[in-house]
Amino acid sequence: MKKKKVIEFFFGYTSSEDERVTGLQKEIFAELAILLLTVAFIDLIIRGVILNAPFNEWSMSLGFTILFTIYFTIRQVSLGILQPEVETKEELKSKLFEVSVAIFGGLAFAS
Repeated sequence: MKKKKVIEFFFGYTSSEDERVTGLQKEIFAELAILLLTVAFIDLIIRGVILNAPFNEWSMSLGFTILFTIYFTIRQVSLGILQPEVETKEELKSKLFEVSVAIFGGLAFAS
């Protein structure tokens, strides 16, 4: 099966000629991602902090939250939303490197 067919089959996402329909589909997927992040974060707080459960019970929620945050931040920088002053590819690479160093440095410091 082609990649596009797999996405259409499992997620119901179809490419449409109508921009309004495509926009609504993207909005639904964005809302779903935020909902999943919220559930993972609540799970992380309840099991990790309140119930003081073992790490292996809430590690998946922590991993999902960290990966989502890293992806979201890098995607915002690459699209120029977070850092609108990026104009050339060299500046983009520089900003992505700075953000990556900040993220992984923060994670290393938090560990």
